[in-house]
Amino acid sequence: MQSLPDLYPNIKKEVKLKISCDKDSYDPNGCTGPALFNIEFIEATLNQHSLKSIERNRIDFENTIAQLIETPSSKVVLASLFIEKSIPILLNSYDFHNEDTHIERSLLGSILSWINDTNYMYPPSKRMFTNLLDSLGSIAEIRCDETNQFVLETAINYPKIIEYMAPRLLPSNTSTQCFLNMYQLIEQKLTKTPPQVSFVLLSKFDVSLWFRNASHEQCLSLIQVLGNALNSFGNKPKDEYLMVFGLYRKHLQYALIFRFPQYLPDVFNILLKRMKEQSISPCLWNDVLLSFGFFITQEDVDLSHFYLELKKYSNNQPLFTANELFDILSLMSTHLSEAYREISVEFLDHFKIYIQQYLTLISTLSFCWLNANSRMPPCDILNVWRPFYDNWNAEIDMQSIPFELLTATKVQSIGQVIVRVIKLKSYFFESNNTSHSFLLGLLKQICLLSDTDINDEDWLLKHKYYANSISYLLKDLSSGDNELVTKYPLEIRNFITKCFEDLRPAFQSDIESSERINLFNQLLNSLNDISNEDIRRIVSEQYAMCFNFENPNIICDLIQSTCQTVKHIPSFLSLNETYIYNYFRVEGNISNLLVIFEIPNNTEDFMVGCVTKNASLTLTIHFLSKLVAIEDTKRFVSGLMNWSSQLRPNADDESKVLLLWFKVLTISESLVDNEEESIELIHSIHKFCKNLFDVVEESVYQGFLSFMRTNRKSFSERCTVLILCLSLHGIKHLNDCISRTSPLNAELNTVYKSALNKLQSLKKNKSFVELLPLIENMGSVLDRSESTVESTQLIKQSLMAFYSDNSCLTAII
Repeated sequence: MQSLPDLYPNIKKEVKLKISCDKDSYDPNGCTGPALFNIEFIEATLNQHSLKSIERNRIDFENTIAQLIETPSSKVVLASLFIEKSIPILLNSYDFHNEDTHIERSLLGSILSWINDTNYMYPPSKRMFTNLLDSLGSIAEIRCDETNQFVLETAINYPKIIEYMAPRLLPSNTSTQCFLNMYQLIEQKLTKTPPQVSFVLLSKFDVSLWFRNASHEQCLSLIQVLGNALNSFGNKPKDEYLMVFGLYRKHLQYALIFRFPQYLPDVFNILLKRMKEQSISPCLWNDVLLSFGFFITQEDVDLSHFYLELKKYSNNQPLFTANELFDILSLMSTHLSEAYREISVEFLDHFKIYIQQYLTLISTLSFCWLNANSRMPPCDILNVWRPFYDNWNAEIDMQSIPFELLTATKVQSIGQVIVRVIKLKSYFFESNNTSHSFLLGLLKQICLLSDTDINDEDWLLKHKYYANSISYLLKDLSSGDNELVTKYPLEIRNFITKCFEDLRPAFQSDIESSERINLFNQLLNSLNDISNEDIRRIVSEQYAMCFNFENPNIICDLIQSTCQTVKHIPSFLSLNETYIYNYFRVEGNISNLLVIFEIPNNTEDFMVGCVTKNASLTLTIHFLSKLVAIEDTKRFVSGLMNWSSQLRPNADDESKVLLLWFKVLTISESLVDNEEESIELIHSIHKFCKNLFDVVEESVYQGFLSFMRTNRKSFSERCTVLILCLSLHGIKHLNDCISRTSPLNAELNTVYKSALNKLQSLKKNKSFVELLPLIENMGSVLDRSESTVESTQLIKQSLMAFYSDNSCLTAII
């Protein structure tokens, strides 16, 4: 039949035709020679090879039919009848209990091996074999163990008669020891027996039922045999053995779940040992999970589906208690540690074929572990959590655990347990204390710091718990002596930097401003409770340095959080000086900043702190923000002028101080409407201008090297000129505002002349050569102008020109 379709195959053929011109001589109308035509067509052609093959098959078929209908000789019939009658006699005299029956066993086996499709068709031989097989069945009712052992051995020795022997094999009717012996025999002959035969024989063994009746020692023996069988398939079973391998995988699941968890350590010992030898299939770890009731449909299962199923399982699994999980993880960590000592550098590469399945298993167990131990008493955590730590410390990535499945409440609970145990003092002092490092890493993982793209509705809340935990650790760090600060300041700074970098993706993510502020609050709140000033200074400095962003909206949220949270004035000022500068550096809008800016409740302490720390930028924003809301503006400005005049510029921040003085002076001038109602403000401006002149006097007459005595770098020459310009400008404005009979006139004129003379005298100083244009312009403006508008513009332009690198000037002026 297979040859018939090929008997007449379609063959592509081609014919070429040549047609001559019908003209005998030269044709002037265009015929130049004969025409050529190629014609292609398909033709069904007889295939001689297929024809011969069909003829041979027909002859063979006719010969076979002739053989089948040929009557056997009388001798063959007589021989068959003789053997048929001899079988019952042989079986009746055969004692299966007698160990010296090797000849009889061999004879019976040989007779049974004669069975085949051909001789089973003859009625005499068929009746003979049927009687023999039926006799075995009847004997099995009396001598079950011996008969089943014989049937199994015969089937293994003569695989061709498996279809006749298999129905007579009934292992479940035998004793538990005989069942075990036969099960072991199949395993021993596994590689020498055809796979289909092994499958048929093995399928007759009801291992689940046998476990219920076997003794403890027999169960252990079968588990060992099962381990040897799984080992014989290697780490990648051949296709022809997959069905047999599948039966053994099912038996493995029975062994794991029977009297759970009695035999769990024994099975795990075998699998872990064989995994180290790379002699078992990785899919067996999936079978382990399946026996636990956690079903995975495929090895490359979709992670989202896997996580969903894992969450359901870990919350409802009925198998494991905390103690049982402890035992399993302890066993796994022991094997892992031994393997790591032996393999070391090539550890992960050695286990690369097992990583996916093994990590799925350990992730599942770890997640159940977290659920079971989230409220473990702090005093026990390092001992109880030790196996969990060991399993994830042997060069394995803990990010494989789907921590996003933990509820926010569970994360908070675990985090509270961890921070009560972790002591940063131990973490810093004991460089080899990996337990604390592990727990910090665990805290990071359960709070989802490793991935901000995880689809978890509690993602931000878990980040908040992490920030709160870090804040708690920093507060706890300040208790006791100060030895840690003196010995490990760099370690403290690095720790803070690392923790903040963990949170940076969250700060920079697309979240609501209120949520970001709340997250900042968790970290900044520690500054209020740290009792050790040195540690608080270090923490504050690191917060100022680490919290650097390129988005003005994020910095604005950070400043608002600082204003709301930090009550310690020095910390408040050092942070805001940095944050405000960074805000304007990234072109932040001053209007947004003024709306959210506020200071701690104690205004006087804030002012003292600003003067002490020279926090001119923070004071400037405070000044501008209060102008919008305060009612008694003149009184407020007068008071702030008194405080700001106490600031002293230096080489590092002179532009910020000049900015504040310029804003205070120009705004106060705009508030002076008439002498009588503005007398207090006028006196404050007068005092302010005089103080500015005194600052220059101190700098010039005591020398620019006065910083050698005061340990402060002096301000620059351009700053000196601008201070004098501000002083002259302010006095000039007051002269225009007060009456000629005012008692202040004489004193104002004195200060004005002194300041002007000082300004003119600077032209003789070589250090001020580059500033001569400004000095001359200022003198000229003051001489010819009746108002101070022109001098205001000159000072403003000079500030912008001299300190063009300071973005705060552009934003605020």
